[in-house]
Amino acid sequence: MKTDKREHEEPGSVLLRGIFKLGKISHDVLLTSTSVSWTPITPDNPTGEQGSERGSHRVWLRDVFAVKVKRRRAAGQQTGGAVLGLCLFCSHRTGNTLQEVRTHLLNTSLSLCHTWVTQLTQLLTVLPRPKQLKVFINPGSHKKQSVLIYREHIAPLFRMADIHTDITITERKGHILMVVKECSLTQYDGVVCVGGDGTVAELAHALVLRAQLESQRDPDCDLNPVQATLPLGIIPAGSTDIISCSVHGVRHPITAALHIILGHLQQVDMCSFSSLGRLLTFGFSAMFGFGGRSLALAERNRWMPPSQRRDYALAKTVASLRPEECHLSFLPVNQKHKSGKR
Repeated sequence: MKTDKREHEEPGSVLLRGIFKLGKISHDVLLTSTSVSWTPITPDNPTGEQGSERGSHRVWLRDVFAVKVKRRRAAGQQTGGAVLGLCLFCSHRTGNTLQEVRTHLLNTSLSLCHTWVTQLTQLLTVLPRPKQLKVFINPGSHKKQSVLIYREHIAPLFRMADIHTDITITERKGHILMVVKECSLTQYDGVVCVGGDGTVAELAHALVLRAQLESQRDPDCDLNPVQATLPLGIIPAGSTDIISCSVHGVRHPITAALHIILGHLQQVDMCSFSSLGRLLTFGFSAMFGFGGRSLALAERNRWMPPSQRRDYALAKTVASLRPEECHLSFLPVNQKHKSGKR
C-alpha cells in the first residue's frame, strides 16, 4: 500500500501480533486500534522489527471496509475450504478517485485467523458507518444502465461491507416523493440515489420537505428551514452527473459507493426555490441559472450521445444567456451540525 501523510499519526498500542506471508515473504504483522502494519522478515531483520521504515507498510482502519477469512475452494464451491489466511478489503485514493484494493495476509492457522478476524471486525463495527440504507434507483437513467451499474458494481461492495439495503425502483416522476413521505426513515442510516441529476434533485427535495413537515414548518414562508435527518448518498448513473461531480470531484460510481460505505460526510448547500410566495422546490444551486438551463437543454436532447449532448447544451446556453431578476437570501451553516451529503 502506498503511504500518505497520515503515516505520522500515532498508531496506538498493539492489540495483536502475528506472522503472515504477503506473497512468498513472511512478515511481522501488528494490529492496533487504528491500523494494520507489516514489516518483512529478512536476514537483516529476522524479528521483523517495526521500527525500521524500510519495507514497512501500513493500512489505516479508516480505509478498511471489510475483513474476511481467505479459503481455498473448488470451482462452484460456496462454503468451506482450507484456510489460507485473511483478506483486507480497503479503499485506495488516487486523486479524487477511490478504488477497492485487497491485501492478502496468508497463514493457514484457523485459530489465528479467527482471532484476527474477530478483533478486526470489532474495531470496524464501532466506526461511524451506515448499516442500513434506503436505495432509490431510476431505471431510465443513462440509457437504462443504472440498474446494471448498481447490480454489478455497487451491490457487491455493499454486501462485502455488510450493509443491508431496501431498494425501490422508481416508476414515474413523483414516485420518490410519495415513498419518502410515507415510509419510516428511522430504521435507516442514510438514503442513496442511483440515477442522474434529476433523480438526485427529486430525492433531495423529498428529504428536506419531509423534515419541514415533521417539524410543522410552513415551507412556503418559514425562513428557518430544518435540515434533513438522513444523509444523502449519490451514485452517479446519469448523462451529466453535475451534482455528483461537485460533491466527489469525479464522476465515478465506485468512488461514490466507497464514500458511502466508509461513512464520509460532506456538507453541501441546499436552496429553496420560490415564486410569488409559494415554494417551487428544494434543490441545489446548479438547478438555477446557467447550470439549470444547460441541464434542462441537455435533457431535451437525449437522442444525442452524452458527450455531444453536453457540449451542445453548454454552447447553446452560452449563446442565449440573458439576465434574470431574482432575490437571493441565505442562512449561514451551523458548523456544529455534523450531518450532510455523502
